[in-house]
Amino acid sequence: MKKKNIGRFSLCAALLSAVLAGACSSVKMAKNTECVIEEFSIMEYPDVKIDRNDPYIVVHMPEEVSDLRMTPIFTISQGATIMNEGTESGVKRDLGDNAKVTVVSEDGLYLSTYSMSVAYDNNRLNFNSVELPQDGEKYGENLSFSFVDFPGTLAEGEPVKWNGFAMSNHQAPDMTNPPADLLSWQLYPAESSGRGNMVFAHLGYGAENAVEIVFNRPVNPDSLTIVPSALTLQCMKNGYTDPSGQNVPGMSMDQGDYMILVAEGYDEDGQLLGSKEMYIANFSLPERPYIREGWQTFKFNSSKLKSIRKMKLYVEGAREAFYPIFGIDKLSYQVQPVATPDEDDDQE
Repeated sequence: MKKKNIGRFSLCAALLSAVLAGACSSVKMAKNTECVIEEFSIMEYPDVKIDRNDPYIVVHMPEEVSDLRMTPIFTISQGATIMNEGTESGVKRDLGDNAKVTVVSEDGLYLSTYSMSVAYDNNRLNFNSVELPQDGEKYGENLSFSFVDFPGTLAEGEPVKWNGFAMSNHQAPDMTNPPADLLSWQLYPAESSGRGNMVFAHLGYGAENAVEIVFNRPVNPDSLTIVPSALTLQCMKNGYTDPSGQNVPGMSMDQGDYMILVAEGYDEDGQLLGSKEMYIANFSLPERPYIREGWQTFKFNSSKLKSIRKMKLYVEGAREAFYPIFGIDKLSYQVQPVATPDEDDDQE
C-alpha cells in the first residue's frame, strides 16, 4: 500500500508541474515604457558643465570654442530607441542649430524629445584691463569699435566734433576749476570710477547720430556702466560760451530741460528688437530737478534686448546745446551661440 500511495503522489506532482510549466510559457513580459536620456556628456569636452532641466540640455562651453559641431555621448532607457537617424549617441552634429534627440520607449507607445544647446559664460568687457588700438577694427571675438585719437588742441573757433570711441587715463575732474570753454582735453569722467581706463563716447542726439557697438555673435546684454564727462556736466550745470562767442545757459526749469540716454538693440537683419532709456538730467519736474553726476548702471534684464547683434547708444533732450560725452565701462553680456555652417555650405 505504501508503495502504491507513493507512486500516486509522484504522479500527481508530475502532472501539476507540467500544468504550471505550460502556464508560465504562455506569459509575456511587459515591455519598458520609459524613454529618457539617462547620462549625457560631450566626447570632445568631457569636463564641461552640463545643465539638465529635461527636456532641455544646456552645454556650457569656453568662449574660445567657435566650432559647435560636437559629439554627444548618452545612454537611454533599457530597450528604448532613437527615432531619427543621425541623432544617435556618438554621432557628431551641430549643437548650435536646433539640435534635438527623440527617444522612443521599448513598447513604442511613448516618446520624449530633448533639445540640446550651447551657452557661454558671462562676458565682461572691462576697459580697465585692455588696451584698444587707435586704428583697430575689432576687439576680441565679439565686439567691433571705431576708434579715434583725442586731438591735442583745437583750432580757434572749431567746435568739438568726432564719432566713435577713444581711450583716456584721466581719473577725476578738477571741479574747483571747471572748464570755461569746450576743449578736447576736458573729456575726463565726472568722478573717479576707481576702474582706471575706460572708453569715452560722443553719443550724439537722435538715432541717426548714435554710436554703434557691433557684436559678432548674438548676445543678451546684462549691464552697462556710464558717467557724464566733466565737460558734459559743466555744460548742463553752468552753461558755456560757444565757438562764436555766444553764451549758452545751463539747464533750467524755464527751459523744461532734460537728457535721456537711449540704448537700442538690433538683430542681424537690422530690425529693432527693443530699447532701454535712462534719464541723465530732468528739469521738467519743478519739485525735483536733477542731474546724475555719478556712475550709473544700465540694467537690461527686464528689457527686450535679447539676442541682439548691434547696440546703438544716443541721447534725446529738450535742447541739443549740450555735448553728450560719456565714460563707458563694465559692459557685460551673455553670448549666444550661432550655428556652425555645414561643410557643404563652406564649399559653396
